[in-house]
Amino acid sequence: ALQDDIVTLSSNLSSVEQTCVRYHSSDPATSAALQQEARDTAMRLRTEWDYAVSQASILNHKLTQAVKKREQSASALETLSVYLTGISVPAVRGIETSGDLRTAVTDCQNLQQQLQDKQLTLDLVADDDEGASMRQQYSDVSQRVQERLSMLQTAIQQYESFKEASSAENHWLSELEQKLLLWSKPAADAEEISAKLDELESYLRGHGGSEAATERLDQVTEALLQHQVMTVAVQNSKHNIATKRKTLLAKSELVQRSLETASVTAQESEQRYLSILEHLTSLQHMLDVDQQHRIPAQQMEREVSSDAEGLQQLRDQVQVYLSEGNQPAADRLTQQLHLLQCKYDEVVSNLREAGLLKESGSVRDPATCASLQLSSPMSPRSAVAAILARQPDDEHKESTADSVGTVPLSPAASKRVSVELCSRVEELRARLHGTGERTGTLSITSTDPGHVQEQLNLCLNVYRELSEVKSSVEGTLSNG
Repeated sequence: ALQDDIVTLSSNLSSVEQTCVRYHSSDPATSAALQQEARDTAMRLRTEWDYAVSQASILNHKLTQAVKKREQSASALETLSVYLTGISVPAVRGIETSGDLRTAVTDCQNLQQQLQDKQLTLDLVADDDEGASMRQQYSDVSQRVQERLSMLQTAIQQYESFKEASSAENHWLSELEQKLLLWSKPAADAEEISAKLDELESYLRGHGGSEAATERLDQVTEALLQHQVMTVAVQNSKHNIATKRKTLLAKSELVQRSLETASVTAQESEQRYLSILEHLTSLQHMLDVDQQHRIPAQQMEREVSSDAEGLQQLRDQVQVYLSEGNQPAADRLTQQLHLLQCKYDEVVSNLREAGLLKESGSVRDPATCASLQLSSPMSPRSAVAAILARQPDDEHKESTADSVGTVPLSPAASKRVSVELCSRVEELRARLHGTGERTGTLSITSTDPGHVQEQLNLCLNVYRELSEVKSSVEGTLSNG
């Protein structure tokens, strides 16, 4: 309408200007004042007209922009309405695979990026009530997507923590299972059994944080179950771990009891072996005792019979080891039996030669040995020990023979002293000295696991060295 008025008024202004021109040129009689007034009027009208046309053009541009913006706002409003209405935010519940979980996170991140891109479209929406409603809807959807993304990312972190905790527990249980197989294998002696027991107890104590690990596993499992994420996989994994842990810990207890029983048995056999060896050595020393202090032949026979019975008990233990499939222990005890038997035969032979023992095979018969065990206020072993206790030791005899008139060592006793034995004793003394020096370096100066493990390794080396020395000493004693 304004443009139509401009066209009409523009024609009228042209007519006025033409009239003014005619006044000026057509009639010479027209006064100069009238001509000037006509020119001024035409110029004023033109100036006012140009201003009016300029303002009309500006207003027309504003109106055009307003209409265009309104159209854009309506289009943006419709576009956002369709987009926000059609948005599908990924659900958290019901996710049962790690792939689906990561896909849901990716979808949420894509939605978040799309919403950020729609911010430019939202800026085109008018500030009226309809536009305010759309902005509120946009804000609600953005917040929902952000919350869902945060929940999914937390679920991923919890699942990773669950996998880490379950993997660590499974690794420990697998190692325990392998070690139980190793610890269940037969051992040769009490030292080896004790080493296995120590290792078993140390390994179980080393997992002292298992309660904390189990608690952590329970926490992340509960969180995932509350969100209903990976429920099947998590519950199955936790059940398998709990079942395996219960089974292996029960097996550990059985292995530990078995090792403790085996240790007691091995120590008893070891003690019996050392006791017989010591007693045979004491009997052989009777050859060096004065005639008036020697025990009667009948008493000596009971002493020897006691050792024969002990040897039979060791033979029975060998058969027990073999029936249990413990070949290493059977071999070791058989070796000790061989040494004891040689020592026994030597002692019996020497005692018979010296007339301290009757020429009889009864001392080699275990059944007969048992029948010869007579009750007495003093046991056979203590009887020999009592007689020997009344005699000065060999070294004191040798150093004071001239002053107190004691009997010198017999030829049989002198033969047992040899350069080879002295050399062996010196070798063992040197090894013990070196082991003692290494023992002095053992100390826990730090709680660092590496340092503690290093000290444990040194302890194990010292333990093995002492075991070897012990075996060497046993062999030396057995051979006299």
